[in-house]
Amino acid sequence: MRIIGYILAIVSGLFFGLNVSPTTYITQHLGKFQGAKKNGLNYVFAHYTGILLTSFFYYVLYIIGKRNKPYLDVQSILPAFISGIMWGIAQAGLIFASAILGQSIAFPLASVGPAVIAGLWSILYIKVICGLKNYLIFGVGTVIRAVACVLIALTDG
Repeated sequence: MRIIGYILAIVSGLFFGLNVSPTTYITQHLGKFQGAKKNGLNYVFAHYTGILLTSFFYYVLYIIGKRNKPYLDVQSILPAFISGIMWGIAQAGLIFASAILGQSIAFPLASVGPAVIAGLWSILYIKVICGLKNYLIFGVGTVIRAVACVLIALTDG
């Protein structure tokens, strides 16, 4: 099971890393696509529709695999919708920023914020990160991330 978990984590990371590549490619190569626009928000609807249809397809496969008796935790429905809305807003921002700045600048900047928030959540609420040594490691890592963001923002791209 551990190996399967590693493989799924790698595949998930690849999908996340390549998520905005099609829209960025289109916005950076407008001459190859008739009617293409520079504004990345023009591609959000198509992007989300593809995600919705793919999710629906895999959910149908899951239902078939479970012989029409899927497991559904009712308490997770509202948090799932809320996190999906939050993800959708953040993803639209990433697509918009990638169209303007390019992926080499937008993606690192967009990845730092959630990582810092997740770390703070782990310290303040979940209390997974505890102890002076771990606080120092988190603090130093956050400072390094902040410096990296400043340096990335100062580049020409």
